[in-house]
Amino acid sequence: MNTQTAKPLEAKRSRRLFFCAVIALVGSQAALAGPPIFGGGGRDPMDPDAQRRGLVAKAQQYLESGQRLLADGKIIQAKTKFKAAIGTIGLDGPGLTAFNALKGIHDEGMREVMRSKALYDEGNFIEALDIARKTKSIYANLFSGLELPQSFPSVSRLAKRIIKAIDKNPAAQVQIQEHEATTRLKRVVQLEKRVKEEPARYYDLYRAYRTIAKRYPDCPTGQDCAEQAIKLRNDKSIWKIIKRERRRRELRSALSTIKTLEANGMADQADAELAKLFKRFPGKSRKELEKLADK
Repeated sequence: MNTQTAKPLEAKRSRRLFFCAVIALVGSQAALAGPPIFGGGGRDPMDPDAQRRGLVAKAQQYLESGQRLLADGKIIQAKTKFKAAIGTIGLDGPGLTAFNALKGIHDEGMREVMRSKALYDEGNFIEALDIARKTKSIYANLFSGLELPQSFPSVSRLAKRIIKAIDKNPAAQVQIQEHEATTRLKRVVQLEKRVKEEPARYYDLYRAYRTIAKRYPDCPTGQDCAEQAIKLRNDKSIWKIIKRERRRRELRSALSTIKTLEANGMADQADAELAKLFKRFPGKSRKELEKLADK
């Protein structure tokens, strides 16, 4: 055979063998590699079953958190977790358990509503109002935002009705005013004892009587405080003390405002306020005014 013809044939044969080897190598690597690998330990994140398992696990976490909170008496926080579980998975698995927990909370709220209503019917308006107010807050929005197969009476709305009924009941208002006025009067008793040693405290006593009288005008304690305020007003010597103490405190407050303005670099405003004091207390210097305020 012609040597010049043999060399091209050998070259072609070598190239074919090279390409076959490359194809075989690639094929073997592909076989070893197997199917495509995704994140999460080889699981396809788009797999519906995997997604479902993730949602169930998340809902279970919400459920268990809600159960712990409920066991600690934290109803408001617990209901939020139960609603989150239902919102995550619906009414399946942990979602159904969370729904049953919400129903249990609702039943408890309804019992509180009935207890408040019973107290209202008995004429115990103070306790009825206290329970209704707490119930309205704790059990509000229990099932809001959830798509449920059944509806439930709103505990919060029913509690509001009791509160509204108490607000409109004259007898209830007298009872509640008397209770609150009596509570405030306990502080006034301490002032009554102090005025003998600190006559300037007549000013505080007068204001306390006036406050109770204005806020609770329909109850016996409120009316009695109104009478006590009038007595202080009609006693010339006591009224003189009250007026002097009121002026001193107003002066002290005004001087404090002026100092604050000066400290904040608002000299013009401070001078304007000081001019008002000089007009109110003619012939007095600032030091003299400060002495009056400290007496």
